[in-house]
Amino acid sequence: MYLWGPAGFFEVIRKRYEKGSIIITTNRNFEDWGAIFGDYTMASAIIDRIIHHA
Repeated sequence: MYLWGPAGFFEVIRKRYEKGSIIITTNRNFEDWGAIFGDYTMASAIIDRIIHHA
């Protein structure tokens, strides 16, 4: 994640969204992602795509 930053992670999620499965493991709650990414809007968009069909 640190290599590409939040925009790179979003790009990976965006490209997989609606095309296939993706597995993500984390020990952090979604509520913490905005602070971790340093961008609450980007974190919200990523979370939305991850949980949309969950």
